[in-house]
This record gives sequence, C-alpha cells and structure tokens, in this order.
Amino acid sequence: MIEFYHVSKSFGTFKVLDNLSFSIGSGELVYIIGRSGEGKSVVMRHIVGLLSPDRGQVNIHNQDLASYTPKQLEDYRKDVGFLFQHGALFDSMNVLKNVMFPLRERAQMRYAEIKEAAEEALAMVGLSKALRARPAELSVGEKKRVGLARALVCQPTLMLYDEPTTGLDPMLSDMIDKLIMKIQHSYTNLTSVVISHDVQAALYYAERIIMLAGGKVHLQGPPQIFHHSQDAFVRAFIAGAT
Repeated sequence: MIEFYHVSKSFGTFKVLDNLSFSIGSGELVYIIGRSGEGKSVVMRHIVGLLSPDRGQVNIHNQDLASYTPKQLEDYRKDVGFLFQHGALFDSMNVLKNVMFPLRERAQMRYAEIKEAAEEALAMVGLSKALRARPAELSVGEKKRVGLARALVCQPTLMLYDEPTTGLDPMLSDMIDKLIMKIQHSYTNLTSVVISHDVQAALYYAERIIMLAGGKVHLQGPPQIFHHSQDAFVRAFIAGAT
C-alpha cells in the first residue's frame, strides 16, 4: 500500500531522510520507531502528502503521490484516518459533534445517519456516556479516545497514529495500545502506521517494526528480530541506554 523509494528530504542544511526505502503492505500494523529527530513525523507527513521528497518518491498503491491531481489527493486523504499527538479537538463542540464533524463536512448523509455513525465510533472507544461533554471536561486519555473515534468515523482504510501515548501514564498508554489492536482486528484490511517512542509497546503489539537511524532504516522486521538482535544501537535503544 505504501512504498518509500530512495526518499531524501532536507530542511536547509539538515538532512532528515537520507535515501530511505521501505514498504508497508495492505492490512499491516507497523510501528515506526527511533530517537527524537530521526524523521518519524516527517515520514508521516510524506504519507499524507503534506511534504514532498527532494529526491525519490512515495508510492501509494503503486502510484507516485507527487503525480496525484488535487482531486486525487483530496480523495486519498478522505480515506486516511489521523490521530494527532494531542487530540486536536474543537473546544467549541461537544464530544459527539467533534466526532460528527468529518462526516458533516464531506459525506452525503442525513443528519441521523451521521449521528448514528458517530455514536458507533464513540462506543468502539468506550465513550458512549460522554457524548455531551466538552473537551475541557475530559482527561488526556479521553481526549485521545475522542480523537481516535473522529479518525475512525469515516471508516478509513489507512490509520496513522502520531505518538498516540505521548503524555499518558503507563496504564493509559496500555489502554490506548490495546485499543489500537482492537481497532486493527475490528476493521477488515485496515492498514495502520504507528509513530512511537514506546519501544516496549512496539515489541509487544506490532506485526512489524521499522527502526530509523540517520535518516535510513537501521533495522526492520517482526518484533522477534529486535528481541534477538545483537546490534549495539538496537540493544541500547530497547534498554533506554545512552
């Protein structure tokens, strides 16, 4: 579904991605891990077409994303769900209206159908009793779950998670990780890409891990490869050591 083919990207003199190549198949749950500043979020922005490579190409379903027309890019993005790092909820709307918002903006559906879809998405994340609450009344974990429901309401085929457990305590982090797994198994052929610093969650939940270092793939494969790797950098990263 997604292929990075010799992608390089620099900001001024700082090279973030350096001849980066990898692919993600349809239906996979992939964690992209690495130290801060290794280009994980830059990779995600390339996937949604917010950034373009200086060299190389990003292919979506075997077509170069840079060749998309504005209409093709708009249609593609409608099929992508995005969980922002800090929720990005509208303070002026209650929980239900926040989740209804994407469908009201772009779907040809009756109000009752939109409301029903939003309620189902909120039930999926365990927030059926918080429909009328305002974002300011929610905990950090609840805001994350509302953001997740809003991302799911349009039934995307690609879900992108940008540091989904940032700022959460270990129990809430585990809840969000388990929710990502639940969603992955509940939606047919859903492809999920998780950008994360949480290497232990990646080792436990990922089907495949892509580790970035120096703008390149340092190691990729199923969690077992990382568990058994004798590479000094990988061992230090897993142990949280300098």
